[in-house]
Amino acid sequence: MVKENEFYDRLGVKIDATETEIKKAYYKGAQMFHPDKNPDNPEAAEKFKEINEAYEVLSDKEKRELYDRYGKEGLQAGGFQAHDPFDIFSQMFGGGGGGFGGFADMFGGRGRQQPRKGKDSVHPLYMSLSDLYNGKTKKMKITRKVVCTECKGTGGKGLASSSKCDGCEGRGAKVQIMRSGNMITQRQVVCDKCNGKGEFIPVGQRCDKCTGNKTVPEEKIVEVNVEKGMKFDEVISFTGQADEEPGLPAGDIIFVIKPKQGDSSQFERAGSDLVMEKEISLVQALTGFSFVLKHLDDNEYVISHKDNEVISPNTLRVVKGLGMPTRGDPSKYGDLIIKFTVKFPSQKLNPKDREALKKMFPETEVKPTNGKAASTHYTEVYDQNAQRRRHMERDEGSDDDGQGGRQNVQCAQQ
Repeated sequence: MVKENEFYDRLGVKIDATETEIKKAYYKGAQMFHPDKNPDNPEAAEKFKEINEAYEVLSDKEKRELYDRYGKEGLQAGGFQAHDPFDIFSQMFGGGGGGFGGFADMFGGRGRQQPRKGKDSVHPLYMSLSDLYNGKTKKMKITRKVVCTECKGTGGKGLASSSKCDGCEGRGAKVQIMRSGNMITQRQVVCDKCNGKGEFIPVGQRCDKCTGNKTVPEEKIVEVNVEKGMKFDEVISFTGQADEEPGLPAGDIIFVIKPKQGDSSQFERAGSDLVMEKEISLVQALTGFSFVLKHLDDNEYVISHKDNEVISPNTLRVVKGLGMPTRGDPSKYGDLIIKFTVKFPSQKLNPKDREALKKMFPETEVKPTNGKAASTHYTEVYDQNAQRRRHMERDEGSDDDGQGGRQNVQCAQQ
């Protein structure tokens, strides 16, 4: 027996869940991911479909038994095809044409009013941060299925049409008996006569154009307009442009904006703001600075700093109006946030310069608190290998891995 857990996991129930437990889990999941409660969220819509598919199988005794024995392959071999998730939802919760029925207010939705349609086609649309800043129109080549114009979706020549396959009695699958010695086993396999469709058109009566498939492939170019200020994971939809099926309106082509790999922008996005890191010298941190910033639109701006303010390491500063444009109103922009790191000089200062700095930045003299004289000890550059040798000299070799009560200080220099 094949114990496939995917459908149970979708609903969050155990394999031996009761009918009531399955129904409660479906109700909870449908409430959370219903598209009317999650507009413009293709991931929620897909989750809603998955939950409905799982419930359709696990709520049916025969389908559940077939799934438990043979997994999803067994269902497919048996001709199972998931129904419209909105139809399942309506059947369970009622509400006629309203979709939500008595649960509409609880979900906060308007109810389903659209007719059943074909599957949506979801594609990633890879964009750089610069593309989202400037806006971009991209032509995409799409291959989809359209209803055959020769047979108008019947799959047959002239008046010929498909009929129930006599090889599997319309189920799309057959039981195959296998003998091995005294043992007899049986399994379900896809019907080789109808290829799992459950219907069959004799070869000589099949449409010459679609060869009985009812649909033919079609290539088309769609122009995807990415507006200024759009964000990653936003969607752009083309209604009724996905695969066609006989008797059903076509689904939608959905593009989901994703980050383009290899985008080496110096900026990161934080809502409508942009964030960048800028390294300055110690002199610049103390006296002020100016630098040229090349923005995402290739325009250059001089970023300056008042010379009477000191910049400490990791200080954040804001330049208003140099962030991302606002979608729908590209004349409005967010802000640019700059995190400053300060590069300290690596060479030693000569005595004269040191004395000059001490006069500029006087410090309180360090004295022992108990009034007694104390010896002076000087720090040295930390070297991990040298420190290990010192441990060995002190017979601490067994603690070389940083355990035994002594902290591993390797991270202190990072």
